[in-house]
Amino acid sequence: MIVYYDGDCSMCKTSKTAWQKVDWGRKLTFQSFRELSSYAKAMEKSLHVFHKGKWFQGYQALIEIAKQLPVMWLLLPFMYLVKWSGLGERIYQFTAKNRKIVPVGQCTGDACRTDKT
Repeated sequence: MIVYYDGDCSMCKTSKTAWQKVDWGRKLTFQSFRELSSYAKAMEKSLHVFHKGKWFQGYQALIEIAKQLPVMWLLLPFMYLVKWSGLGERIYQFTAKNRKIVPVGQCTGDACRTDKT
């Protein structure tokens, strides 16, 4: 399974690191779509996963990742319930829309300081 994430998004990178820690079977491969020479613009708006010849995005991509990580299997019934209720994708889209993106090497001045006092 290839997980295409946003390498300019700190939340996305944190999620990647967490998934790597619990991917004991090494079933996930991670690729920042920002490092590709070309990519679908939809990748800028949501997580994309490619697995067994199929593409998944958004909340469904999260479910597909959870299916590969035994530590997350207990969450799957809840994740499907949230999906079927229609809330899963809405919550995902809200979160994706409000994430912070800081392109590497493009942050100047005080705007990007993390030690503001």
